Amino acid sequence: LVIGAGASGLTVMKELKELGHTPICIEENMRIGGVYTKSYDRTMLTTSSLLTAYSDYSDGREDRPVFWSDEEYLDYLDGFATKFKLYENIHFRSS
Repeated sequence: LVIGAGASGLTVMKELKELGHTPICIEENMRIGGVYTKSYDRTMLTTSSLLTAYSDYSDGREDRPVFWSDEEYLDYLDGFATKFKLYENIHFRSS
């Protein structure tokens, strides 16, 4: 059981799936992204995309590192979850 579909929860689910498990994730929100789903308007990450990005998932912009906004980071996490088929293991609005 994985608690939360933020950056760490998504990573745990991906790794469990690669080991042959079928993880179940409960997420209290309607969207993946953890604390960034409830952040202030115009929140910016304080680490660059070069350091924040997963080593096994590229958004194709490594040559142009940026400081992602909360929405850009949520879009990145969405791409990660989609690529590794994690949505099928997430139960939204669960606690």
